[in-house]
Amino acid sequence: MSYENSGDDELLDSISESEIVQKVVDETAFDTEEDVYDSIKRVHSRGASHRESLRIHFQYASETNGDEGLYSVKGIGPTRGYRLEQADIDSKSELCELSIQQLSAIEGISKKLASRIHTNLQGSTTESSEKDRRSSSSKNDSVNQDNRQSSPTSIYKSASEHSGSSNTEKRDISINALSEYYESLRSVRKVLSVTLQADANSIAPDDITHPLVQYYTMLDACLTFGAPEVNFSGYGLQHNARLEFSVDDYRARFGDGQWVRNYQMIDVRPFHPETEAWLDECRFLYDGGKLIRPVMPGSEHPLPEFVETKTELKFTLAELSKLPAYPELPMDPSGTDRRIPIRELYSYIFSGELADEHILQPGEIQVKDKPDPRSFESPVTASTPSSKEEVEEFLMSYEKLTHIFGRIESPGSGPIQQSVPVFSLDWYAPKGQTFTQLQQLAKEGASEPVDFFLPRLRDLINRRFLQDTWQYDYITVFPGHEEGVLSSTLQTLAQKSVVDTNILYTPLLRRTETVDTQRGKSREERLEQARNPSETLQCQSVLDGELVLLLDDISTSGSSLLAGAHKLRQAGAGRVIGLTLGLTPGESIDTTTIESPDSYASEIIAGI
Repeated sequence: MSYENSGDDELLDSISESEIVQKVVDETAFDTEEDVYDSIKRVHSRGASHRESLRIHFQYASETNGDEGLYSVKGIGPTRGYRLEQADIDSKSELCELSIQQLSAIEGISKKLASRIHTNLQGSTTESSEKDRRSSSSKNDSVNQDNRQSSPTSIYKSASEHSGSSNTEKRDISINALSEYYESLRSVRKVLSVTLQADANSIAPDDITHPLVQYYTMLDACLTFGAPEVNFSGYGLQHNARLEFSVDDYRARFGDGQWVRNYQMIDVRPFHPETEAWLDECRFLYDGGKLIRPVMPGSEHPLPEFVETKTELKFTLAELSKLPAYPELPMDPSGTDRRIPIRELYSYIFSGELADEHILQPGEIQVKDKPDPRSFESPVTASTPSSKEEVEEFLMSYEKLTHIFGRIESPGSGPIQQSVPVFSLDWYAPKGQTFTQLQQLAKEGASEPVDFFLPRLRDLINRRFLQDTWQYDYITVFPGHEEGVLSSTLQTLAQKSVVDTNILYTPLLRRTETVDTQRGKSREERLEQARNPSETLQCQSVLDGELVLLLDDISTSGSSLLAGAHKLRQAGAGRVIGLTLGLTPGESIDTTTIESPDSYASEIIAGI
């Protein structure tokens, strides 16, 4: 039972707030008083009174190293404990009576966390001696799990402590934009927190009328927000739901255990030397380089250090609006260029709380809009039929206006571990004009099929890529099996399909020596190319995050596109998307027919 509910108010009243905070630091994995105060505020923000939040943290510190009590269960920290208490679950025995489904139905308890709690409960009742042996590490896992679910503010264990963890070493800690955006925003928020709490600061930390406090609040929302009224979940909640490892695992792998030091997916910049010197005087920044500011996508400048006026706040919110709502992950199709809904988020937080003179109105917050698809004219942008008559004429000449989308999965072994999204014009099956034209192109090397495929390829490029919010840089052709040979027909199609657009054709891949042709090989033999990409396939340019369209004629197992995309990414490409004129029917690639005339590639890939 909770202390408050069991009549232990006198015990709570006899202890000062500072003593409770110190008890939490001494007894749990919270490292600093500041982290505890952040956690107290977080529980308070979920609906608890300040006194109730203090009681929960006192109870947490008292129970976390024991065998009884709600907080003795691995996986439950203060925030999750409060959620359970709101559901009238305030003891370990009551928790044991719940199924995984009942647990996951409680607000703030994911199905994954419910499963872990259920497993830990079973272990605690059948293996008490093992529980005793693990009790000291259990309380660390408890608070870290809770922080991963709801808070980016906790300071995690040092690199030396992580280096001794066999579980961390065994996890596949992949570089990804989500972890790095999370950490970089946390870095800026940390500096703002230190600033607002400094003795010399004249701004009250709870004065939400001040632009600096609103800046801090919006940064915190980008990390922790999770209300369903706004279609966005903060990066902290995303991290727990979408990655098998935690942020502290990422810090241990790419930093010193407390902060990420090696950013590989996003652009970051340091704070000004004067700011770092001031932080050093505050006894917070002990060595340079651990605190940085992220550069927003499409921007040349890092997030501002501080804001003092509404004008500066407008600029900062416009920069934050460039953040992706769901940062891309390795081997994960859920990445999208949909941006954080900054206007809606700001309005949700501040509207109704403050008078109009203290807040920005929606029209004052400039956000990144999708580009106008007709901002420039070319044969490609004019390729898509718009009137009913044009559609009928197009279908009569080229059979279809739909496209096929699929995802070519990695073979599961070898160096290629990332899938490739692929768009195709049609199936390669013995029926219709497409099959006949593809045979002439692929098997006979004829140039006549260009006239048949070019209008459809231009239409695909226009609707799926040129009108998208992603910026596509290059289109290139997968080379054949002969040394130095590229299909002249595919090159012509690639060049003409992007003529007078911002996408450039360039021969990025080349074959350095002749290899056996793929024609006639079994599926297993074709997949061997993906497991062991031939050294004869090379990228002849150094890339720097560009998005590349990789064109091939026919894809059967997808091994060629997997190998080509792998080589391009090794050379520095940011994203690689496959394009084919035809897909061979079969079970090699799961596909969907895209009938919508205005669905963009980024939305299709993200599954929106």
